[in-house]
Amino acid sequence: MNYYNKCLQENTLYGIEAFLLKQNQLEYISVDKKNKLSQNIDITLDRDSNIIGEELTFCISNNGAYRDHLEIIFLLELSQSVNSETSFVSPIHSIIWHQFDDLLSLQCGWATKGTVTLELVPLDYLLVHGLERILQNKHMYFPLSNQKSCSIVRFSMQLGEFEEAKGSIGCLTGHDRDELLNFHYAIKNTLAFPLQK
Repeated sequence: MNYYNKCLQENTLYGIEAFLLKQNQLEYISVDKKNKLSQNIDITLDRDSNIIGEELTFCISNNGAYRDHLEIIFLLELSQSVNSETSFVSPIHSIIWHQFDDLLSLQCGWATKGTVTLELVPLDYLLVHGLERILQNKHMYFPLSNQKSCSIVRFSMQLGEFEEAKGSIGCLTGHDRDELLNFHYAIKNTLAFPLQK
């Protein structure tokens, strides 16, 4: 295995935790199967990887007879074990960058409904303050980190009666910033306009 392929393998998504936040109650979502959650909410997650990175897609549906506001929250950790990491949120491109030596990793999210919020949390801060506090958005804002960090991707939406929404998270890895951004926008445009050629 050459150096580049080894780096790609080491920098893909290692830890993925998913949660549903509804009426200030957190519920764990299993990444491996279809989830039947409380109060008529179903969510299916699917994970796929290729040469430049990984994608995690979801479909969430409200099978109840009332309108619901909810958040699907993903906590992402790269499997890179080196200590030299610089991470930052780029509001211009709506992505999170992680840099390890000369390798870059880009993380982003898209959804058919609602809003997507990207956050960065240093692992040390997460360990001290606890996961629940972070997930309920009761934490400091970190636009930049010079230590090992997790990405948080929040999908916030209003789901009507028997309505569904879809979304995805992308993690692209490579050496060239412009190339990664081109891939990012190509994927984003494909998802935004699936029926147009």
